[in-house]
Amino acid sequence: MALILNRLHKLNANRYSAINGFGMTEMLISLAAGGLIIVGSGAALQSMQGMMSTSGSRATLRQNTTNGLQLLRTETTKADHLLVFETNQRAGEETDLNNYNGQNGAIDLCKNASSGLFEPIFGLRNSRQLAKLPIIYGIGLNANGFRYSLYRCGPAIAADGSYDTSNIYVATILDDIGVMPKKTCVDSQKNLIDCEEPVEISKEINGQEVMKPIREILTDTINKTTFNYQIEGDTSPTRTYREPALRFSTDQQRRLLTFMPSNPNYLDSNDEAIPSFLQMSTGLKSLSMQSLQFTAYARADKRITQNINGSIVLDGLFFRGEIQDNVRFLLDGSGSMQTCIYRSPTPVYVVSKRSWWGWSGRAKATYPCIVNRMQALKAELRTLLQDLHETAPNTMIGLESFSVAGNNNHRGWSFNGQSMSKIGNEEVLDSVLEFIDTIDEFQGSATNPWPGLQNALKDIDADTLFFLSDGEPTRNPNFGNGSKNNNFRGTAKDLNSMNNRRSNPMIINSIALGLESEWMQSLAELTGGDYNYVDVEDVASAQEQGESN
Repeated sequence: MALILNRLHKLNANRYSAINGFGMTEMLISLAAGGLIIVGSGAALQSMQGMMSTSGSRATLRQNTTNGLQLLRTETTKADHLLVFETNQRAGEETDLNNYNGQNGAIDLCKNASSGLFEPIFGLRNSRQLAKLPIIYGIGLNANGFRYSLYRCGPAIAADGSYDTSNIYVATILDDIGVMPKKTCVDSQKNLIDCEEPVEISKEINGQEVMKPIREILTDTINKTTFNYQIEGDTSPTRTYREPALRFSTDQQRRLLTFMPSNPNYLDSNDEAIPSFLQMSTGLKSLSMQSLQFTAYARADKRITQNINGSIVLDGLFFRGEIQDNVRFLLDGSGSMQTCIYRSPTPVYVVSKRSWWGWSGRAKATYPCIVNRMQALKAELRTLLQDLHETAPNTMIGLESFSVAGNNNHRGWSFNGQSMSKIGNEEVLDSVLEFIDTIDEFQGSATNPWPGLQNALKDIDADTLFFLSDGEPTRNPNFGNGSKNNNFRGTAKDLNSMNNRRSNPMIINSIALGLESEWMQSLAELTGGDYNYVDVEDVASAQEQGESN
């Protein structure tokens, strides 16, 4: 390992030198990972520095973040488990990143390979592809020294997804991680107060007291002996004044990696803890701020299989059943899709705001949402499309989301003007994944699936439809004799009649999420499809019970 790691070199010139054996817990969180395998991820990683533009715009910051998180998710889903700084009874276990410390250890060699700061915070173990070599992620200063960055130390990723151990380097993954602000401390009564400086911010030069440059202050902050990312209760420590605005949590198996609020006392206008965040900046002036949301799970299984006659079968939590050559997905984009299905078992303490002149009162324990309905749905859909891209590249796919007319989530995807395109085309894959990312559960409104169902039936090439909704329609259909109040059996028959008038009737698979639906079940049965009721709240409850046992 030492011989391999001694080949470490610097990439960035601006850097200062119950499915398939899964338990209930794994089933839920693995779909949150999405199994996102980036095609050509080796080239993506090697060109990462070129993509890390510094134009200072919010759009640039968002794109840089997307690029970095895609790469991090790829590696996490390939890994056996996380490596973290274990404490107490877990110190020394195979998940303990401290095992790679010491002279000529991976941590020491990563630090030596970086001509700037590199303080490791977590790592990944992938025994199937890397027999001994860990992948280590660490915190350091960004290029201008006014913020932090997350760096990766490890082998390059080849175009086929394998690791190239002859090409190992330190690379930027997330640039411009924010700096924790001053007003994030509390006194003994849990009242919010200004934090004290964590390090000396001035120094003497030629007999005069001068202010240290911000680069030096931040360097001293993460070099201080109390700065660490040791795990206590499955979470890294609360981040304080001038420290990086990045905190994460994991699970007992060390397979979950999720970013969480950096400090429970740093609140937004709704008294909610602000997530880990990035800040694009020039000098000391912050130009834009972006929350850092990420959840991934190691060993995320693929979600498609091939049966004995070679047909493709989807085997996910939501999407199940045999598919043919031309598949459409119709997804609920209504506001109820933001409903949480799994909350962190570790509380975050929120200080209540009592009056306009300040903060007071004791901190209240809250349990942040880790995965909501839409995040779980989008994660599984990404995995399915990635798998189809690799396993069944000739499959034609179409995608549409629905809410109400005029809403961001009420629209269809197209590529070069076509509503269905071949998933084996890399540009098509990139386009549809980008479309999925734009479906925002927090922008959803009411539930009107009828235009989307009609569009699917009008598509004469489509032979299979997966229709998912988490609630009863809030609009009457503009056809047939269907009625409101979740009694749409007549509408199911009308839709089936429209389907039978097609030259090639389509199989409609319906997925009811969190709410049983007789009409959706009837629609699936009438068209020869499958009805799948997913009670995600029960799944989450079972998960929480499993963790407490």
